[in-house]
Amino acid sequence: MKYSKEREMYPDVAEWLQNYLSQRHKRRVVRTQVCATQRLNKVLHALGVQPLLPQEYQSWDVQVDVVGLVLSSTHAELVLVECKNKPITLGHLSQMIGYCRVVKPIFGLVLSPVGVSPALRNLIQVFGRSDILVYDSPKNRAARRVALAQWDSRSKSLVPSSVIPTGEF
Repeated sequence: MKYSKEREMYPDVAEWLQNYLSQRHKRRVVRTQVCATQRLNKVLHALGVQPLLPQEYQSWDVQVDVVGLVLSSTHAELVLVECKNKPITLGHLSQMIGYCRVVKPIFGLVLSPVGVSPALRNLIQVFGRSDILVYDSPKNRAARRVALAQWDSRSKSLVPSSVIPTGEF
């Protein structure tokens, strides 16, 4: 099954993200939401999770394709996912870096059935510029980076060997 339009990926990606986060956070409530046509702050408000978010969530006027929420009784952690139906470019990465710098999710992910463009792959892997994936450097914690990966429409999951940076999934 191929996707003729980017939006056809959203339900499959949301389901994969739900399963992935549920396996990693067994003691927490996990929710995923396709929100490509709405602003993230409005989606979070409609989901009723605003008491678990910093007050600044109201200013998160970004439009991501899929959001994942990992919820505890005291706070919510987010995952942002952008879907592309063409090779992932530096422009796509820049868009996600901007979103992640504002929202500070536990991770950001850009997926495409055709993977990463040769130019972006070379920049990161050949020229060693993995620094361009970093969007947050919390004190005393590992830097948070955007991951890039190829999406397999048949298995409805990302291709682990395609993930940049390696070892993220």
